[in-house]
Amino acid sequence: AAPLWSILNFFVSAPWQLLALVGFALAFAAGAVTKLDAQLARFPMLAVLVSLPVIASYNYLQPRFVDVEPTRAHIAIFGDNEIALLDYKILGPLRHGATVRLQLTWQALRALDRDYTIFVHAVHTDGGTWGEDDSKPLDGTLPTIKWTPGEIVIDTHAIQIDVEGPSEGYQLEFGLYQAANGRRAILANGADALRVPRPRDPPPIVPTR
Repeated sequence: AAPLWSILNFFVSAPWQLLALVGFALAFAAGAVTKLDAQLARFPMLAVLVSLPVIASYNYLQPRFVDVEPTRAHIAIFGDNEIALLDYKILGPLRHGATVRLQLTWQALRALDRDYTIFVHAVHTDGGTWGEDDSKPLDGTLPTIKWTPGEIVIDTHAIQIDVEGPSEGYQLEFGLYQAANGRRAILANGADALRVPRPRDPPPIVPTR
């Protein structure tokens, strides 16, 4: 089906837009079926025929809401005004041997044509890297090329800090890059990665047992 989708890509950018292309055909087919069999023209069966396309397409039509309450103004903008980082949370202690989760709240500022991978590094103040993770948003289920302008994506990455590293003094460094060529998305200040927690930002949330 790849050749077909490559052609349709010139006309539609989301699955629900296919309804505009097939809506007339579905209406014509439903009307023709009732002429072929008088039983289908009766109200119960007619209601079923009308309801089926609506039920089948509802999953594409229903809006998706994300409950987001950023704790501060947007933190950074990555790429050529492509993606804004609205908020982040560090869940877990920044200590050697610990597994830390970094929750990132992104917002697409425009339609994206780059398939970004997100990297997260555990870096020490001495410059060493003691843990890393590279993965696409939501474990690859929602790549950046499918983000729509204004869409908010909450994405979590887990990273384990090497037990052989220093006991404390870590930060998390993260950013985006294109796997095809290794190019990183640049921030407004010219950097290609962001380190957190930053001065005056909330400290990591350490789960209590």
